[in-house]
Amino acid sequence: MVRRAEFRKQLAQLRRNIFDGLSYFIVFQDLNIEFEKGNKLLGKDKNFWWRYRGFLAPIRKALSGSALIELSKAYDKNSRTVSIITILNILTENYEYLSPYSTREELNTIQVRIDSNSETLKRLKTLRDKRLAHHDSVVTDNIELPYDDINVLIEETKSIYNSIYYSHVEDYDDFDDIMEPVYLHTKQLIDLLRSQENRG
Repeated sequence: MVRRAEFRKQLAQLRRNIFDGLSYFIVFQDLNIEFEKGNKLLGKDKNFWWRYRGFLAPIRKALSGSALIELSKAYDKNSRTVSIITILNILTENYEYLSPYSTREELNTIQVRIDSNSETLKRLKTLRDKRLAHHDSVVTDNIELPYDDINVLIEETKSIYNSIYYSHVEDYDDFDDIMEPVYLHTKQLIDLLRSQENRG
């Protein structure tokens, strides 16, 4: 039987992984918008992205990969990892002890929701294994993962985590409030860089 203290420690670790992935993806998205804008400009019209591209381009690439790795970790099936899958298994096996605020049917519904994202999760795992974690691997599968699909999976991940969290402590984690400084500070820094465009 898993002790409550250990289980809560694992929940906290899972939350940190999700938080990291969300943070990376938020900043990546805002930088990507600026990259797309700058990519359409020519010559002297190039914007701040091009002025600081030696710094911003590697950050954009690193944040994209890091966000996807953290998101894939949230669904790792390895029993030695801290993930939604392993934590849900612990809850199910220790239902009466660790899940006082959910029925077995509600826990089963969480598994159904995970299964409904199986195609996206499969592509995410392939992308992580073959492109992000093992750069020398030959990629033969179609592993395109549109950002709309990633956004859907992120929202579902937050919701699934909260269903698990609620079953244990009858409370929710407001990821949107937690993410507010990430949105705000990213916007402020981009505005600051943009203000330098017309300076020599």
